[in-house]
Amino acid sequence: MIKPQLFYYPLAGIQSIESLAKHLDIDLDKLTYLLENINSQYIGPIFKKKSNGGSRPIYQCRPQLKYFLKRLNSKVFKLVHYPNFLYGALPNKSIYTNASQHLNAKVMCNFDIKSYFTTIIFDHVFDIFKNFFHFSTEVSNILATLTTINNQVPQGSPCSTYIANLVFYRSEVNVANKLKDKNYVYTRFIDDITVSSQYKKTKKDIEEVHTIVIGMIRAYKFSLQTEKRSIAPSHKSQTLTVNQINIVKSNLSISKEKRKKIRAAVHELKCNLNDNNIEFVVKNFESVYGRVQYLKNIHIKEAQGLLKQLKQIRSKILKPLQIYKYRKLKEAIRKKQRYKL
Repeated sequence: MIKPQLFYYPLAGIQSIESLAKHLDIDLDKLTYLLENINSQYIGPIFKKKSNGGSRPIYQCRPQLKYFLKRLNSKVFKLVHYPNFLYGALPNKSIYTNASQHLNAKVMCNFDIKSYFTTIIFDHVFDIFKNFFHFSTEVSNILATLTTINNQVPQGSPCSTYIANLVFYRSEVNVANKLKDKNYVYTRFIDDITVSSQYKKTKKDIEEVHTIVIGMIRAYKFSLQTEKRSIAPSHKSQTLTVNQINIVKSNLSISKEKRKKIRAAVHELKCNLNDNNIEFVVKNFESVYGRVQYLKNIHIKEAQGLLKQLKQIRSKILKPLQIYKYRKLKEAIRKKQRYKL
């Protein structure tokens, strides 16, 4: 049985702030400026509603900090070799590839870590830089300071999902291996852990899965979002769910309600176009197009009809849409040039 690969960083640890600036190819004075003004570099929290009725705090980074964090991503986080059971914000990985690992499951356990980003604190981040990357104490403290705000990892920051992937680096491979030896498949998409098996399992077997997974979660002082925790035997009439994607035996499916909302969004564009509300159509076109592409990943035929409608809409707003996209691109370039470190 093949074991999941380890967490692995291929380069030597950075040992000084001067080496950090050189490695990231940024100006040392501007790095110092970010450290001295970090409290003003994050904008938020901005609370966004969740599907369960709650809300999550989202932060935005000012351009200068955002540029630095993107350099940190490209020069550090993207060089990490991540285990094959991680599916969040990694190349060629998605909610679809994550869900597809659990097709034909006869039993499934879902674990949703409660308030994951806000519970990842400075100490967790410092540990990652110090003991996983093997950076010096000075460098680890600098990077933990720049990637946290109010003693938590800010959701919405460029580095946050990478940090979220690395939090369990000490124990997660062992957990995945232990479960794999018991004929389970273990995957994690950021804060959603799924364990499934194509073999029948007893109540005692399921309890053991919970002991193993919850033990890891609680060891890091995280807690479980209990209302999303589920254990479901797979019957023909029963749908299992991973990352809001339904699994019925060997097929993936998006819920009827979500598909209905996507169709309604396309219809809304058509109605506004007919009413000559071009500004609304232009502003929302790319978002709706992205939702239809999301649908296309699983429901190809249904999406093709909607894409045909969007193609017709685009042909009628082509010039204002190009102007809108050009202005957004020009603004992004202007900010990047202004705040380049």
